[in-house]
Amino acid sequence: MAKIDCPYYYVGDESKTAFVRIGNESVQAGAIELKRLVLRGSN
Repeated sequence: MAKIDCPYYYVGDESKTAFVRIGNESVQAGAIELKRLVLRGSN
């Protein structure tokens, strides 16, 4: 089964922050990376 890239969200402190997994760590997603992941998931 192929791995599906998807953003993970942290909601707190009245904000919503998106993270992506890179290896064994979570890194905050930039605006372009987040848009790419969201658009890929909607197709």
